[in-house]
Amino acid sequence: MPLTNTAIVWEIRDTGNATYGGGFFAGRQAAHGHDPAISIDYSQRDSPILTLDNLATDGAGTGLSTATAGSFTHAMEGNLIYLTGGGATAGWYEIVTYNSGTSVTIDRSAGLNKSNVTGNVGGAVALDSGSLFFVQLPAGNTVYISGTQTPGGAQGTAIVPTITTPIKWIGYKAGASRTATPTGTDRPLIAMAAYGFVCPVYTLLENIRFTIDTTAGVSIGTGGYFSNCKVNGTSTAAITLAGSTKVISSEVTNSGGIGITMSATPVKIFDCYIHDCLTSGINIGNNNNVSVHLCVIDTCATGIAGGSGHNNEIVDNTIYNCSTAGLSYSSGYNAIFINNIIYVPDGATGVVWTTLTNSNFWDYNDIYAPGTGTLRTLVTAGTHDISVDPDFVDAAGGDFTPRNPLVIYGGISDIQGNPRQMGAILKMSRPTQGFGSLV
Repeated sequence: MPLTNTAIVWEIRDTGNATYGGGFFAGRQAAHGHDPAISIDYSQRDSPILTLDNLATDGAGTGLSTATAGSFTHAMEGNLIYLTGGGATAGWYEIVTYNSGTSVTIDRSAGLNKSNVTGNVGGAVALDSGSLFFVQLPAGNTVYISGTQTPGGAQGTAIVPTITTPIKWIGYKAGASRTATPTGTDRPLIAMAAYGFVCPVYTLLENIRFTIDTTAGVSIGTGGYFSNCKVNGTSTAAITLAGSTKVISSEVTNSGGIGITMSATPVKIFDCYIHDCLTSGINIGNNNNVSVHLCVIDTCATGIAGGSGHNNEIVDNTIYNCSTAGLSYSSGYNAIFINNIIYVPDGATGVVWTTLTNSNFWDYNDIYAPGTGTLRTLVTAGTHDISVDPDFVDAAGGDFTPRNPLVIYGGISDIQGNPRQMGAILKMSRPTQGFGSLV
């Protein structure tokens, strides 16, 4: 049986080890009135505070003892000890009670009357191909991660998270404070190779980069949240979303296929930079209730691809240089398309429907197709739609700030009646220059 404590905080570093303790439960501190000598977090170390190879369990499996005097201290309560060998069940155990310098009580049985067991107390964890970490990580736990990690194999979880006990993965710059939000390459890297990174339901990921190859990508379970992250994939889909998920202020590129796709909805994709995808930047499929706001989608075959779904919102986006189409649906209906800039190259179509649908709402979009490009197929322009060159500052260099006054002041009015800019605004208009979390 794996850990069950839903309030453990973990430390993962590239200077750690897959068999170190790596976790701490601060609740033991509170139980002792925050006595500074009791329950000290030893997970934020590069190496364990204690390593023993002569541990023994008692007849209940929860008593842990050693013949080495003075090994255990009161300060170790709340820390995790990783046990292996000697017939014990390998994995992490919480030190619940300090009994003496040679004895502690752990949270559950590691096996009855085992001897010559090896244990490490404290020290950061590292993810590798042999790590049990993913299958022993309980719901409600928080994982702080830095450096570069190269885990292998499929992931699972000990206890399925819920809306009140999500699993949180939070990246931070190696050597910096956990509370500082990293950007760019200061974010930790999880290099998953061919295995993908599969998140259970209600998993929150912040400030992490992923590189993933071949057929697997990042899969975010129901209720998941993905913020200030980057996925660089060569797979069929870089990110696959389940329902009630959000992707915010993140970057996605995929030389092998789709940037973001989904298996269920609702889904919200806000403030993202999606580029250089072999097929579509975002593939909505036949899903309903998908919101795409404030995104830059650059140099994909199709910017956003959809099927027969309804009630989608495509608002305040800039779609540029997509070789087939900016927006392409089969028969999507009851959707709104407002305040977007869609700029396609020669031979491409701005927006295309393969089946005529009259229930969508179009307005305040700039759809521009210079040269031999086509503006619309089976789509009627909105009342305030225009077709002008937005005159980006430097699209090739990643600055999608428009300079054409018809675009700057051509968008739908704000709550005070002032006209807004069309397309992605503020930081996302310059994803490679003005927003350090990207690229």
